[in-house]
Amino acid sequence: MRGLVLVIVAIVLTSFVGVLSLVITPIYFIITFKWKSGLNQLDKWLYKLALSIDQTGNVLCATTLQLLLTKKYGFEFVDEDDTVSYCLGRNQLRGTLTWLGKAIVWILNKLEKDHTGKAIAMKIVKDKEAQQRVIENKYHI
Repeated sequence: MRGLVLVIVAIVLTSFVGVLSLVITPIYFIITFKWKSGLNQLDKWLYKLALSIDQTGNVLCATTLQLLLTKKYGFEFVDEDDTVSYCLGRNQLRGTLTWLGKAIVWILNKLEKDHTGKAIAMKIVKDKEAQQRVIENKYHI
């Protein structure tokens, strides 16, 4: 039941603060950093927001994505740090995508050249950065 309580609290808090942030953050960036720089900062923030939504979708929809997009023994959609595109790319490399998974990868790669390949490369970079932060801050695992 702990998980259920935490999900409810997270949804309620994110709903209230999230809506407020969607109004305040763009105004703050544009005023504080002036127009051009502010728009660049806003674009970076929106990218990070899209990335976090993608990661949330990977966890929220893990079972459905696994059933519809991958064959048996496919790379799993489950890790909270993975994006859907990363998991699709891993399954593409393994040859474990269903026809629907292949169609989605094709669409993503038409929208952005080698989207799933870039997602894998970005995951590797982010994982290395995270390891470096742990080392530099002398965290003990």
